Amino acid sequence: MLRFHNNLGAEDEWKMWGRLGDPVLHILLRDWADIIVIAPLSAHTLAKLATGSCDDPLSCCMRAWDFGHGTRAAKPVILAPAMNTAMWEHPLTSQQLKTIQSFSDSSRGDNSNVFIVDPQVKTLACGEAGNGALAGVDDIVRITQSCLN
Repeated sequence: MLRFHNNLGAEDEWKMWGRLGDPVLHILLRDWADIIVIAPLSAHTLAKLATGSCDDPLSCCMRAWDFGHGTRAAKPVILAPAMNTAMWEHPLTSQQLKTIQSFSDSSRGDNSNVFIVDPQVKTLACGEAGNGALAGVDDIVRITQSCLN
């Protein structure tokens, strides 16, 4: 069984690798996981994932994720955005979410394996009230469980 510490950072990405055939962290994580849940998904991380940036274990894992292309079966992705209302309502946010949803291989006739758990309206971290707060944990767990069943 693989064991990972809670705070993987960019410096951990290549620690296990020394030569051809050695393990690579983001590939180990992808193969180990049945599902990926990113909660909270910040505007910054959303932009990185939508553009394919690979500068930390999370973004590398998502770039290598099984979206159903080739011979590998698609695995679920659950995204729970959380950001300031102005950022949530910015046109780039919906475009970036649609970009990530488009990573699924629709040629197989499957529905998208990318699920968005919309944020909620409440007082945000910045002190403003509005839409953009992380969805309720119960909602995120419910969607995760339905994907695993």
